[in-house]
Amino acid sequence: MPPVYTLPRAKACRNCATAKVKCEPEIGYTKCKRCTRNGLECLLREPSSRKRRQPDNAVQAEQKPNGPASQYPHLSSRPGTAIHPVVKANEFERSFGIYQKNMASYFPFVIIPQDPQSSDFIKEKPFVSLAITMLGCTHDLARQRVLTLQGREYIATHLVQRAEKTLDLLQGLLLWVHWYHFQFDLSYQRTAFMHLAMSLVVDLGLNKSPFTRSRLMKASDAANGFELKIDGIPDHTLDERRAFLGCLYLSSVYSFLGIA
Repeated sequence: MPPVYTLPRAKACRNCATAKVKCEPEIGYTKCKRCTRNGLECLLREPSSRKRRQPDNAVQAEQKPNGPASQYPHLSSRPGTAIHPVVKANEFERSFGIYQKNMASYFPFVIIPQDPQSSDFIKEKPFVSLAITMLGCTHDLARQRVLTLQGREYIATHLVQRAEKTLDLLQGLLLWVHWYHFQFDLSYQRTAFMHLAMSLVVDLGLNKSPFTRSRLMKASDAANGFELKIDGIPDHTLDERRAFLGCLYLSSVYSFLGIA
C-alpha cells in the first residue's frame, strides 16, 4: 500500500527527483501535488545505503604492508638508517654463475675471479657482490626488487652521506648503470648514477697518471736543479684501469645517444 503523506518529506519522490523540481506532498494523500496534477504514480525513493569510504592506497599500504619490502624485513625504509647489503653466500654463488655465463663477456670492465670465495669476496667487495646478486636473480623478481632498493640505499649512505671513495663503489656503479634495464625505474636515474661514477673516477685519481698525483720533482742540491724520483709510487692496478675504461665507454655511449 502506498504511504500516506502526513508530514512534509525530506526527500522528493522519484518523478520529482528525475525532473529535478520541488516535491510538495499533499497532506493526507498518497501523492505529491505534482504527481496528482499530472496523474502520475508517486513513489518514494528507497533510502540508499551509504558505503563506507575505503582508505587511500597509501593508508592501506601502511595498515597492511605488502610487496617485497614486507617479505624481507631487513630492508628498512627509515630515513638516515645505514643499509648494508644482505647477500648470502649461496645466493651470491647462484647469481654469480648466471652472471658469468650470460653477462660477464658483454661488459669486460669489471672482472671477477672464476671461483671466488663467496664469504671473502662479499666482505672485500660488498657493493659488487650486491650488484651481481641482483643481476643474476632473474628467477625471483620480488627478491630482485629488494636488492635494487638495497643498492640505492647503499649508494646514498656510503657514497653521498659518508663520502666514501672506493674501487668497489665504482665497479658496482658501472654494473648498475650498464645493466640498468634489469632494475625498476632506473632509466630515469641512470644519468645521475653515471655522473656519480665519473666523480668517483676523478676522486680516486684514475683519470691521471699516478706520477702526476704525487710529488715527483723535489728541489735538489744537484747541479741540474731538479731530480725526478719515481721509486715507491704505485701504478694503477688492472682493475683500476678497467674501471676507468668502463666509465669512459659508458659516458661516450651515453653522450652519443644524447642521454648524459
